[in-house]
Amino acid sequence: MANERPFISVIVCTLNRTADLIRTLSYFVDEEDYAPFEVIVIDQSDKLDPVLLKLIELNADRFRLSRRDEKSLPKSRNVGIRLARGSILVFVDDDVEIMPGFLNAHAAALSDAKIWGSTGPVFTPGTSPNLVTAESLTAIELQEMGACQVVRSDVDFPYEPSYLYGCNMAVRRDAFEKVGLFNEILEIVCDDAEISGRIRWKGGHLRYTPHARLIHHQRAEGGTRNDPKRSPEWIRKYVRSGIFWAREVGTSPLRATWRLARAFVFCRRPLGMIPFIGFCRGVFEGHREYVRQGRPRPDNRQPYPSM
Repeated sequence: MANERPFISVIVCTLNRTADLIRTLSYFVDEEDYAPFEVIVIDQSDKLDPVLLKLIELNADRFRLSRRDEKSLPKSRNVGIRLARGSILVFVDDDVEIMPGFLNAHAAALSDAKIWGSTGPVFTPGTSPNLVTAESLTAIELQEMGACQVVRSDVDFPYEPSYLYGCNMAVRRDAFEKVGLFNEILEIVCDDAEISGRIRWKGGHLRYTPHARLIHHQRAEGGTRNDPKRSPEWIRKYVRSGIFWAREVGTSPLRATWRLARAFVFCRRPLGMIPFIGFCRGVFEGHREYVRQGRPRPDNRQPYPSM
């Protein structure tokens, strides 16, 4: 039927955050009134929690669980995409509190065939959930938003953002068929911005909808972070992602390297020798991977916030 609601697959990738994950999943058990939908949990945790398993078994008509030994956010997201049955794929982090009307809002945003991806407000714990009106913004702020020079997740009106927030985003399945899956080298940062870029560069549009709201706790550990922050391996992955994405949006190789060097090397907490080796490896791998993937920058790419 023409007016049949699209099937939505919610994909939640998790790592050692059982308490947060159960709170996130409980929203889909107790509060979400959209239908039809399913929830796919990609669990990379060190061990399977029996409480989580019980919750999924009790809701087996809508919940599915996939266990993975390898710990990687973009790879786990791609596993979720392959398992999903929906025509709309919604991605949320495992440490979010979702507000009512979430899936309805994303479905409404993607009802326009020109919109390939959507995102919504992301609040931090303890802040006001009140959104900013267009009337309270300056003409320059509105102009920058209209030109895709800034992205805001706190306004009460729809607009076209330059990228989707990874903790709160929905993408059409057929968009992935056109642009490919998440780039699996972007393990720490930029996987959401990079897939957003490919959507826009292929001619798709993005939509911020003020009704798809959630609170993001941004836990320091777990989630997708297998390596301690500022450890050599974390630095290698972060720098690799940063270099690749900077090159992707047209930043020169030297400038991309210098900006990350200022953040990690020439700073108040300079790296020790072993973390510095991780930094150098990340720089090399980021440039190498950009060249290996064959990413010449086409002239028709739409503008992005400057790096």
